[in-house]
Amino acid sequence: KIENIKIKTFMTKKPYIVEENTLVTEVLNQMNKRKITNVCIFKRGNKRKIVGVLHIHTLLNNLR
Repeated sequence: KIENIKIKTFMTKKPYIVEENTLVTEVLNQMNKRKITNVCIFKRGNKRKIVGVLHIHTLLNNLR
């Protein structure tokens, strides 16, 4: 049952992270290369401080 599944079952131990001022083209290229749909965004100077998670659809929808 889904009620008994822990989130760590689905978590990535080493997610792809980028600094908040990284160019969108670089992020999209890496996402395609790694075949991933989400990226964790960290604040400059503190990789342990995640400030957001970005989905590829959000990137693509905002490029129009």
